[in-house]
Amino acid sequence: GKAEQQVPAAIHKLMADHQKEYGGLIAATLATIADRDQEFHRCAATRAQFAISTIDTNQLRVPHAPNAGRRPSPVKGINEQVPPLHPIDRDPFAPPITVGASPDQLLQRIDHFVFVMMENRSFDHMLGHLSHPDHGRRTDVDGLNGSEQLLGGDLTGTHALPRGGPNPAFWPNLPHTHESIVRQINDGKMNGFASEYGRKLARTPGVIPKGILNDPERVLRFQTPDVADTYARLAREYTICDRWFASVPAGTYPNRACYYSGVTPSLSNEGITDEFGYLKELTLFDVLTHVGVDWKVFESDISFLRVFDRFRIEQDRIRPLSELTDPLPSVTFIDPNFTGFPSPQPNNDDQPPTDVRKGQAFIADIVKRIEQSANWESTMLVIIYDEHGGFADHVPPPGAPHSSHPPGGTTSISLSHPDASTYGIRVPAFIVSPLAQRGGVSHQIFDHSTVFRTLLQRFAPEHVNSKIIPERVRRSRHLGEVLVDQPPRAAQLSGTTSPVLAAAAPRGRARFAFDEDIDQEDAVWALNQIGVPTRR
Repeated sequence: GKAEQQVPAAIHKLMADHQKEYGGLIAATLATIADRDQEFHRCAATRAQFAISTIDTNQLRVPHAPNAGRRPSPVKGINEQVPPLHPIDRDPFAPPITVGASPDQLLQRIDHFVFVMMENRSFDHMLGHLSHPDHGRRTDVDGLNGSEQLLGGDLTGTHALPRGGPNPAFWPNLPHTHESIVRQINDGKMNGFASEYGRKLARTPGVIPKGILNDPERVLRFQTPDVADTYARLAREYTICDRWFASVPAGTYPNRACYYSGVTPSLSNEGITDEFGYLKELTLFDVLTHVGVDWKVFESDISFLRVFDRFRIEQDRIRPLSELTDPLPSVTFIDPNFTGFPSPQPNNDDQPPTDVRKGQAFIADIVKRIEQSANWESTMLVIIYDEHGGFADHVPPPGAPHSSHPPGGTTSISLSHPDASTYGIRVPAFIVSPLAQRGGVSHQIFDHSTVFRTLLQRFAPEHVNSKIIPERVRRSRHLGEVLVDQPPRAAQLSGTTSPVLAAAAPRGRARFAFDEDIDQEDAVWALNQIGVPTRR
């Protein structure tokens, strides 16, 4: 009995202690095999396939075209202008509001932007408590009201009551492929979440049919303010957006692509090929570089920006999070520690099954750093989520039946992908800034393209209507509309501590050890195709 326990533990320890040596040996072996006839290039793997790419050295001696190997400028044609577009929730005939500074003028007061994108939680799941009668009772937030919901799909006719936690850790993971999300939206009825999860539970090994985990209504459960403690305080002291939607009804990879570029080449991670990591789409970073704006991306393990060819092995602009210090660059992007990557730090991205209290500690630390920055009075920190991750939300996304926009369903919503007829599902969003209203709520429609539009409006307004800027970006609102004309407020949270944060898991190598298949809609599956950079 002891041997059965001790031998596997010893093997695991041996592998962990010498993982670099073993990895180097395997890599050298593969290179030796590949180099027999050709030159080793790279290798990639999925759960079902392993591929080695090689280069035929004879081809390298063939004369090339004069421009071979020269990359075209990513901003070619940026000076060609097209007519301006209006957001889908703005009346182009309405008279402008002229009281106080305009949104464009307010945005000019921000010199430093910081963006943090977390993983896979819906607005109702993380912030629905704000309006719930047992918790926040706020009437200005479109969250949960404590009433029953009619379930659809396989549970048609069933009524369920959204209930509070505690549910900081969540397993098994929820379905959030494009096909599942379409069924969850269910023609705008927003009642297909539980039935989709029920099907996932039925095919997940380890879920006991009569056990506590086999409950599809768990997708309706929401985080209470004692668990989502940092968010509860941010909602009191700064501004939230209760109409920020994911860009597309799809998973992590498509939405993070929209976060950087305003478009996505795919609605699924499953079609990722050996070319993953070589995306050619124009990004907001290309435009920032073109106009001379200083920017950096700080990665906890590996940034999703590396899926784009121009930044795949970027070392100067993409740096470890440990290097985030004052003074801040003009534009800063921060990636959390993605669930599934081996790391000495705890996963803190909120991707199930990771405990959300780790995410709360991570966000609290980022807020503290930004509030204590010497540039605080001219800074905006934006905290959003890539997509809802399968958790329930009651607001139909733009483009779906029963949505308020586009009015009458007759106006285009500017697709980020030709096969996506709606936005994605609503996600939490915070605006942390000395110019953000205390306890404020923005009801304007935003999506991840708002990030691109905001930075264009602030640093390159002459390119807002450029022909090469995606239509979704040109039709997006910018975040100057969320700011208020007031003297900059002092930092609100940096001097406070939280019992929940103190109770968060300590740093270390502990990991969830659930026997669940790799989720091909999660960032870790996709990013593993690239490989972690070898030089920090």
